Amino acid sequence: MNVRIPIFCFLLLASVSSLMAAKPNILLLFSDDAGYADFGFQGSETHPTPNLDKLAEEGVRFTRAYVTGPVCSPSRAGMLTGHYQQYFGHENNLPNPHPLGLPLTEKLMPEYLSSLGYKTYMIGKWHLGVSEPYQPQNRGFDHFFGVLEGARSYFRMEKPSYGKALVEDGQVISEPEDLYVTDMFGDKAVEYLEEHFERQGEEPFFMYLSFTAPHTPLHAKEEDLQTIDHIQYESEERKINAAMTYAMDRNIGKIIDLLRENGELENTFIVFLNDNGGAGRANSSDNTPLRGHKGTIFEGGVRVPMVVNWPAHIKGGQVFEGVTSSFDLLPTFLALAGSGPAPGDSLEGVSLLPYVMDGSEGNPHETLYWRILGPNGRKGMIHNNVKYSNWEGHEAVFDLADDPGEKVDLSKSDPSVTDDYRDFMIEWEAQAMEPLWWWNKAMEEKYSATKE
Repeated sequence: MNVRIPIFCFLLLASVSSLMAAKPNILLLFSDDAGYADFGFQGSETHPTPNLDKLAEEGVRFTRAYVTGPVCSPSRAGMLTGHYQQYFGHENNLPNPHPLGLPLTEKLMPEYLSSLGYKTYMIGKWHLGVSEPYQPQNRGFDHFFGVLEGARSYFRMEKPSYGKALVEDGQVISEPEDLYVTDMFGDKAVEYLEEHFERQGEEPFFMYLSFTAPHTPLHAKEEDLQTIDHIQYESEERKINAAMTYAMDRNIGKIIDLLRENGELENTFIVFLNDNGGAGRANSSDNTPLRGHKGTIFEGGVRVPMVVNWPAHIKGGQVFEGVTSSFDLLPTFLALAGSGPAPGDSLEGVSLLPYVMDGSEGNPHETLYWRILGPNGRKGMIHNNVKYSNWEGHEAVFDLADDPGEKVDLSKSDPSVTDDYRDFMIEWEAQAMEPLWWWNKAMEEKYSATKE
């Protein structure tokens, strides 16, 4: 049995171009370290998210959506390139500060879409390189406003480092006294879109809005805390997490309202997902019913909430149970634009349009792989409903159909069950590079395949 996915597997709806009078706008919304259970559309009674709930109700909710990595920077690298990030060495979280970033050899989502007539905007967390060549405005985005590193205070900072400062196209901006970062990201998204509608006419836009919420530090506005004051929480930290998530949802609502007012909502393809599993105790997030959290290869580290909404063409109320990956977004967006990868530029992902537009059942992927912290670190794969994990040499196998919480290790009763999956994992790893960097020296000494 060969479970490797093909290097190029790209499905394109032939009928898409005839359905669209013009190329649709694309809005990619990304949250940071949110819990799998911490949204209304995921069943939460403590985290009100009315705007995202409506997008889910009127669109497609995915139950088996995965990201390509269990931590922030690698996950973003895989999504924006359409490749396993291990193939180009962006396997580990990018330390701050660091001279490198997402390798310049890789072509990113905005570069593809710019060549197809899209104006491209990015707002929020980058975490793919602070040095000028790696910054978003030099990687295909027409404009960037946000933070280059992985996290910062949500409130005003007196003298932030360059990586933690708010920058616009590389230039540090003065932070207002009443700054709340989530609100500023939402306001800047509105500002960019208002200018786009005024100046660009019929030209479509691609906006990647990457919130830092609810990543630490746990900072909430008093008004948002008061809004949810009627809800009982098990801790103050849990309440702050909910308020931060509510603030993100509130700002998403501002953008949806603007699209509606300008007659653009019907023809805007909207995707929402989280960058990796919730960080657990670090930010008081809840990944129920999944095992694990950010940084692990268990479901709680790599399986995320995901919603797709496109009022003009997607029937609402759908629930899609097939296995998808965040690297499917690039081929999906290319299909929306009526294109595909250039010859020789193969992608690991597939277009999701056949599944969301036709209401098709099925599985975009039989097999997905993960690895972090190099050959001696944490790795795993799924094949259909079977999950194999290897945590620094400790192997386990789970049947996700009967055991989504990964509680019963099948290899304990039959050790031979791991043999095939170990071989498949080794075969996939043969295509991976050594990581280009490590989180810190201690990790490098622990996980590096060759000590230097």
